[in-house]
Amino acid sequence: MEKIRVVCTFVALAIALMSLSACKAEKQDNEAKTEVIVEEEKGNEVQIEKAGKKQAVPTVNIAANEKITSPKLVKVNSEGIWFASEGELGWVKLVDSAGNELGKAILTTEEDWMVSGPVVFSANLTFDPAKAKAGKLIIYGKSGEGDAKGPHFEVPVTF
Repeated sequence: MEKIRVVCTFVALAIALMSLSACKAEKQDNEAKTEVIVEEEKGNEVQIEKAGKKQAVPTVNIAANEKITSPKLVKVNSEGIWFASEGELGWVKLVDSAGNELGKAILTTEEDWMVSGPVVFSANLTFDPAKAKAGKLIIYGKSGEGDAKGPHFEVPVTF
């Protein structure tokens, strides 16, 4: 009688493991189908993002290669892509073409920042370009995971 009970327990465990395995395979199959649908709806954009070639970034009020002077009000629209903490989105840093830091400021907002959509953050950046003719504005977002730099993007500028 004891042997029958052990065999029945073993069979029940085997059936349970097979069921779990089948559910996991079905879930993976469904996720793969969903992924294909997303790729069809969005075209190549999804594939480019997966390959790490395209990163969604907030918008900034300074165009590439724009001539800027001090002080410069930098406005960054989070676009719901980067998330704020305590009314701060991150910071901006201005460096010359040699990489020397010319100025830095924290991006803050007076708006309700606890929303999922776009919020405009700003920083008044004061700097002295000295003899530099060009540089780049680096916009950093808070990572929330202890990373000192966090997500960032660059905008080339002239002085």
